[in-house]
Amino acid sequence: MSNLPDDIDEALGNQTRAAEWKSLRKALVERLRNLREAGARTTDLDEQIRLARQIETLEAQVETIRIEEAVAEFVENSVRYTINASKLQEENYDEE
Repeated sequence: MSNLPDDIDEALGNQTRAAEWKSLRKALVERLRNLREAGARTTDLDEQIRLARQIETLEAQVETIRIEEAVAEFVENSVRYTINASKLQEENYDEE
C-alpha cells in the first residue's frame, strides 16, 4: 500500500515541501514589511538608499520563493490526485 507522505517526498526528490516554502515566504514578507516601514521612517538619504536596495533584493527573493512554493504544491497535489485516483479505480474494480 502507498504511503502518501513518502510518495510526495519521492516525487519532490530533494526539493522542499510547499508548506516549508510558504513559511519561509511569510517570514521574508514580514521582513520586507519591516524594511519598508524603516525606510518610511528614516530621513537619512544613505539609509534610504541602503534600505531600498535591501527591499529590491528581498522582493526578488519573495517572488522566487513564491514560484518554488507553487511548483512544490503542484507536485504534491499531482501525487495526491494520482494516488486517490488509483485507490478509486481499485475500489471500483473490487466492486465488479
